[in-house]
Amino acid sequence: MRIAIVSDAWRPQINGVVRTIETIVRLLQAEGHEVEVFGPDRFRTLPCPTYPEIRLSLFPRARLFHMLKLFAPDAIHLVTEGPLGWAARAFCLKRGIPFTTAYHTRFPEYVHARIRLPVSWSYAFVRHFHRPSAAVLVVAESIRKELTSRGFTNLVPWSRGVDIAAFKPVARKDASGIRAENFKWLVWIGVTVCVSQVFMYMAMAIAPVTMVQPLMRLSNVLVIVFSWFMNREY
Repeated sequence: MRIAIVSDAWRPQINGVVRTIETIVRLLQAEGHEVEVFGPDRFRTLPCPTYPEIRLSLFPRARLFHMLKLFAPDAIHLVTEGPLGWAARAFCLKRGIPFTTAYHTRFPEYVHARIRLPVSWSYAFVRHFHRPSAAVLVVAESIRKELTSRGFTNLVPWSRGVDIAAFKPVARKDASGIRAENFKWLVWIGVTVCVSQVFMYMAMAIAPVTMVQPLMRLSNVLVIVFSWFMNREY
């Protein structure tokens, strides 16, 4: 399946939305799907007012229409309610293509905190964006209930899971005690912390004034050396 994901939040940004998209893309590709992300990195942009780390695409409609037609996706998912999201929404509605959307952040509350725009106005704007969506994905039951009370429809739970490639269950025998191969690291930690603290307290309590800075620096050097030793494999 060819899947198009359209998002105003994408690399080189680093945030929860981007990390979610990256994980989705990786998992879909592992299942054999062809996934393409259409983000602001493909368009001319300007900094978002009061949030310059976010780049907003300038007049992306024509270019995005062309790119989507060339890609010819079997499914389209809109991640954000920004310029790219609205352009992709128009593309789908014009051609009668079903699409899904996601509610990631409390956009109305954010706008209210920034420019004091009434929350009800922003929710009307966001609700209008999501209304034609075949499914509005929400990450928590509390958000689903709140959006339902505000008139949103087609809400679908989208719970977060655990990446078992990074987080694996530990055998009970390993969790109940200290493994032998880890014991040396515990000893190193204890020795280094003790020595570092001794130098620090010597500097603060018993050393001459002229020795305070050298001892403090030596304490920092010990911490740096230990950190390098512990992480040299990475």
